[in-house]
Amino acid sequence: MTAREISGGKRERKSSPECCQIHLLAHYRHHRHHGDFVFYHRRFHHGDELYDVRPLLKQLNQHFDSNRALINLPRKFKIAVSGCHLHCIRHEIQNVSFVAVPQDDKVVFDLYVGGGLSSGRQFALRLERTCQPDQVLAVSDAVAHLFHDYGNRENRSAARLRHLIQNWGLEKFRDALENQLDFVLGTGQPPQLTALAQRHHYGSFNSHNRKTCGLGIKTSSGKLGAETVSALIKLMEHHHIDFVRLTPTQDLLLLGLKKNSLPEVIEGLHALDLQTAPGPLRLHSTACTGLTYCKFALSETKEFTEQLLKSLEQRFPEWEKPLTIAVSGCPTAAPTLLSPISVWWAAKSKTHPASQSTGMIYT
Repeated sequence: MTAREISGGKRERKSSPECCQIHLLAHYRHHRHHGDFVFYHRRFHHGDELYDVRPLLKQLNQHFDSNRALINLPRKFKIAVSGCHLHCIRHEIQNVSFVAVPQDDKVVFDLYVGGGLSSGRQFALRLERTCQPDQVLAVSDAVAHLFHDYGNRENRSAARLRHLIQNWGLEKFRDALENQLDFVLGTGQPPQLTALAQRHHYGSFNSHNRKTCGLGIKTSSGKLGAETVSALIKLMEHHHIDFVRLTPTQDLLLLGLKKNSLPEVIEGLHALDLQTAPGPLRLHSTACTGLTYCKFALSETKEFTEQLLKSLEQRFPEWEKPLTIAVSGCPTAAPTLLSPISVWWAAKSKTHPASQSTGMIYT
């Protein structure tokens, strides 16, 4: 796994060891990568976020980074912690997720477990329990130990946390988790989560620093050419923009903009064909890496997605309802789980190389 960060016109690339088995995810606006663990930047938070999760992520990273008892998990294990008011961390596809929700004039974290992509993919299940912010570390550790002790080590295709929960059932898993804790988890009604079509940060938004703001940008299916990146860096330097971040939907967030420079920045972005107010057909459309850089893919995806979107925009110029379209070159169609419309490739024949004989499947 590789993380790239552009900051003040500089690009930094760090490669993480493939042997790491715990991945900590969190709300994307604040993070930078160190190995396979995620740390949070200390500036430019969204003004409407429910909870600042950076201290929690720091605790989690320090704990798991130094915990040798958990270095040999059955397979990859993902923890997500989100304080976002739009719930954009995609908790549905993480192994264990903590989603900040308001409750009785305070904020608690609603728990979800067992999400995952690839073969046998499924949405995470709501555990019907909540925890306090200072309990996130203990709950994460308990779930990781259950996975370590009882996860399947014989069959790699059935070695994820979701398979353990499928075998046990949610009630047994919940009981086992609560037996490991020295405190009682809370309960509550299911939270009102933001619909997938509204989970985005395009356009300008306030930060906690009221003198600055952020700006969400839609890329072309997650693809930026070298010339565009170079021009974007120059634009950032000219307007003294401090940081750019990547989002789960392959888009960009510029952070630390002076509000009086916002119109000029937007004009400069549009000149680079970077949109701050994408149309409803592009709003949530994504494409996986594709055959160009992924050895598991069966087809190119980026150019195909761009051609598909242009064709749809020409055929339906009056379309108004946000539509999510995902394109995957992977035979497991992993990135398409959250999309109502998906396009993915599968081999037509087992007797021919997959890369030479593929077909599209629409769902």
